[in-house]
Parts: sequence; structure tokens; C-alpha cells
Amino acid sequence: MAGNPRFFRHIAKLLCAVVVIASVANPVAAAETRRDDLRSGFLTDASVQDAYAVCRDYLMTSRDAKGLSLEDVEDIEIKNRHSNPRTGVTYLYMQQRFRGIEIEGANYQTAVDKNGRIVSEVDQLKRKVRLRSPVPIIPVLSAREVVILAARELGLATDSEITQLSVETTPMKETLFSAPTLSRDDIPLKLNYIEHIDGDIRLAWNIVIRTPDGRDWWNLFVDANVGEVLKKVNWVSRASYQVYPLPVESPAVANRSIVTGVPDSIASPFGWHDTDGIVGAEYTDTRGNNVFAQEDADADDLNGLRPDGGSALEFLTALDF
Repeated sequence: MAGNPRFFRHIAKLLCAVVVIASVANPVAAAETRRDDLRSGFLTDASVQDAYAVCRDYLMTSRDAKGLSLEDVEDIEIKNRHSNPRTGVTYLYMQQRFRGIEIEGANYQTAVDKNGRIVSEVDQLKRKVRLRSPVPIIPVLSAREVVILAARELGLATDSEITQLSVETTPMKETLFSAPTLSRDDIPLKLNYIEHIDGDIRLAWNIVIRTPDGRDWWNLFVDANVGEVLKKVNWVSRASYQVYPLPVESPAVANRSIVTGVPDSIASPFGWHDTDGIVGAEYTDTRGNNVFAQEDADADDLNGLRPDGGSALEFLTALDF
């Protein structure tokens, strides 16, 4: 009988059954084994390094797989950093730079757990920036020339007095002007790189002008070499919200920033505040086609405070803690 193949097959089936029964009898141990085997949610192994060093090493070692060059990852600046004392998770919010100048929309966000493992990432980095960035690298147009050019683009008078208030010597050359007949606020400018529709990475001046009547609040990116307007957004006409944007988890992590426009042109083609699909907002407060948001301190679901952005849908009020 010891040499009978049918006997061994029978024994093997019994052993498999015993293993299955043991696993079912101890589901906690089985689940732990599966988690250890899959290492679900971790992009890297445990490390004793600082969270930023972990991210730097990860980007360096995985850059080929991600289609990134050395120049794409060697100058990434931490904009905000926050550690959750309860979970031990460190959140990093980083900005890609090239030649010390920020690249518009090129962000990298990650979470590193208390054991030094990367839990998640949001990768919005630009690829092969050096190959797509034409020369010259020094702006041909001065900041003052861009103020005048932007005013003409917006149909504003250009004969007003423009006073330079400050200028930084950093690569981004952050500059501040005062021109009350052009802008209700002081006019900030700084150099940025921005991806053009043709695929090039262009050097541009970023300028913000809020018209004296308050009806328009313009954010423009102007090619620093040829004066072409590469991007123009009216924060007011597209509805503006001063918020803590995702993935910022609390005011302790970062400052508020202004977001504009519609996140999904299919779901909300006429904006968040439109409910009937006909151009024009039905609500100027925090109601719309997806959300009815209001304060409800007394938990009655009625008559709570709803901030109102007015006809311009400008939700930019001061914050009072």
C-alpha cells in the first residue's frame, strides 16, 4: 500500500483540507499573513531616514520607471510639511523647480508612515524639463514691461504711474509694483516655468491684476522672452474660492489658497452653482448641482449659515478662528 499512487493522492488531499480548516479556524492569523505577503499600500521598505530623504531616494531610484530625468527630481522644494502625532504619518507637499524656478502645476505630494515607508503619492511632476526648455534662460522682458503688456492685454489704461515697491534677487525675481489706476491691490510678479500647448516648457512672468472696480481679478502667465500670453484666468468670472485645497488636512499644515473654475467640465459644465444646465448660476451661496452646504450648529438641518459669494461668485472672505 505504501507504493500505491492513489494512497498518496488521498493523503495529499487530506493535508490540504487540514490546512484550509486551520486557516478558517484562525482567520486573524490568516489575514495577517496575507497583509504581510502583499505589503498593501507601501511603495518603499521601512527606513530610519527622515521622510524627505525617503522621498528623495524613492524618486531618484524610480525615476527611470516614472519617465523622469535627473534634472526633473534633483530640485524639488518642500512647500509644506506636517506630521500627525496620533498616527505618526508625515505629509509632504513639494514643488518641482528647474534652475531654481518653480514649474506651474508641477507638484508632488506624499505620505510617509512612522516606519519610514511611503504610503501614497500624487505625482504631477513634469517630465524631461531640460530637453523641453528652450533658451534663453534669462528673461528678455523686464517685470515693468510685463505690467504694461498685461494692462494692454486686459484693455486697461497704460499711462498710469507704475511704482516698483520691491524686488528679490532670487532666481524667481519676485517683484511688487503699485499702480492704483491699474489694480486695486499691489501687483505681484514672479518668474515661473509653464508647459505650453506645443509641449515646450516656457519661461514666463506670472502677474496678478485686480481691476480697480473689483469686477475682474486676472492671473496671467506671459512668455518672458516674446511677450505671448500663455495662460489667462479671471478668478472672478470663473468663481473663486479661498480654501485649504486637498490634500491639505488642516490649517496647521498650510495656508489657504485661491482655487477657480470647475473641476469636471462634464459633471458641471456651467459651474458648481448651476442646477438646470442653462448658462448662469441659480445660487450665489454654497448651494449647487452637487452639494447643499451650510452651518448646522443646532443639528436641525434648517436655516444654517451659507456664505454668499455675490453675483461674481467670489468666496474670498477673511478667516477668523
